[in-house]
This record gives sequence, structure tokens and C-alpha cells, in this order.
Amino acid sequence: MNDPDKYERINYGGSEKVFNWIRNYNQHVSQSEDGAATFIHKVTAASSAAVYGDPDPTLLPLRETAPYGGKSPYADTKFRMEGLMREFVAKQNEASGGPKASAVALRFFNVFGPRQDPKNPYSGVISLFLEAALHDKDITVLGDGEMTRDFVYVKDVARAIVMSLLQESAGQAAADAAATFDNFNVCTGKSITINTLADQVRQKMNSSSDVKHLAPRDGDIRESSCNSEKAAKGLQFTSTVTQEEGLEKTAMWFREQSTNSGERKLEYQSHTQEMFI
Repeated sequence: MNDPDKYERINYGGSEKVFNWIRNYNQHVSQSEDGAATFIHKVTAASSAAVYGDPDPTLLPLRETAPYGGKSPYADTKFRMEGLMREFVAKQNEASGGPKASAVALRFFNVFGPRQDPKNPYSGVISLFLEAALHDKDITVLGDGEMTRDFVYVKDVARAIVMSLLQESAGQAAADAAATFDNFNVCTGKSITINTLADQVRQKMNSSSDVKHLAPRDGDIRESSCNSEKAAKGLQFTSTVTQEEGLEKTAMWFREQSTNSGERKLEYQSHTQEMFI
């Protein structure tokens, strides 16, 4: 919301440069006598569930056929990026002498896991809650906390990316026959409220944090739930880590990081004292 130019520059402009480069590269390979050169015939890109916006409850759980409803510059640039992918496929498949090309946009829902930096303003809500609970500070919820989200663990997201790239690995003939653009939801298919999440975080961190409710954020989505059937059929992908299992893994990482940080601080203090003895 605060920096629309950045989303335009990276999500749309950056993607456009990548697709143009691939087309130019494939054209170069088709005209080259270098037998070792290979065509690029598959592209996977990260889209977002933000493209659905705040949907009508009758559309839930969301399928990929739901209409565009984005409410932010981020959502707009992700949706337009998908348009670039369609255009890339069409232009590449029109080119003579080159391979057919396919592209897949993965619409990630709320991704979380270890190594999310809670100090980053774009970090997910789970890392922010865990950081607050770790230090027994207030867990801040924007709005009444009854908003729903589908939280998908980062390891599952990585697996979805790999499976989308391997989708056409049966050979060039199969890749040529399936030269298309498509999009898939990447989610668990199960949603929870933010209030439930806050309670889970307090329990897993054994925290005395209070939950504090503030005014809702502009553009925030009220209900979000995902239908994962298309990815299961088209990519053979289903999530294997439940939200609570992923939360436990992420909470463990936060605790370990805190312990390691404390040990490094004590080691530094000890070393500094020795220098002045």
C-alpha cells in the first residue's frame, strides 16, 4: 500500500524483463549451431491469493476461477504478472523453430515458517506473533481477530514449486503437447481465525503475552479460505504439514534463535571483559 512503485517495478517490470529475456534466449538457441544449448520451455512464478481480494462469501473456499478482486497495488501487479505469463506463452508458441512454452502461476496463500524476519515490515503475522510471545510482549491483532486465513508451511510451498517445474518432465513431446498457461492455489485447504492463531502462539511459546486489538488495517481481507483440488489434480500437490505442525516447527526455530543469540551475547561480554582485565 505504501510503495506502489516498488511493486510495479519488481512484480510487473521485473517479470516482463525475465519473460523478454527468455524469448530472446530461445530465439538465439533456435538459430545457434551449438548442439549443447537447450531451450527454456517451462516457467513457474509466484503469484498471490491477494488477487482474490475480499471475496463474496458464496465464492468460498476460493477456486482459481474466482474473479479478480485485488484491493492493493501488490495484488494488481501480481494479477498483471499472470497476464504477462499468458502473453509469454502465446508469443513463444507462435515463434518458429523454437519449443512450445508453458507457464504456471502459483497463487500462494499465507506462507510461513522459520527464517521469516519479524522486523521486516512485510513479514507474515505468525513471525510477528511469535516474536512478541517470545518476549512476553503484547500480541497485536488488527481488527476483531475473526478474520480467517489459510496458513501454508514454507516447506510445502517449496515442494509445490518443484512439482510445478517437474509437471512436464516426461519429455519434449509431452511439453510441446501441453504448451499452456495455468494457475494453481497453494494452500492447505483449512483456515483459522487470527484470534485462534494468537491463542496457539501463546500456548506453544508458553507466553504470558496479552492479546491487544487495534483498528483494522486498510485493505485487509475479512475471509480467506482456499480450495486446493486443482493443484492436487494438476500438480499432484497437497500440503503435508498442518498449520499447527508448521507453527510448532516455526516456534522451535524462534526459541533456538533466541537461545543462540543469548549465548553469543554472553560470549561477547565475556571476551570484552577479558580484554580489560
